[in-house]
Amino acid sequence: KRTIVSAQEEIAAAKRKSWWKFWK
Repeated sequence: KRTIVSAQEEIAAAKRKSWWKFWK
């Protein structure tokens, strides 16, 4: 089941990944 919380966690993870890519 997909919930808003899991979606928010996915967005947070994507943000972290993009930040790492940005800083790398």
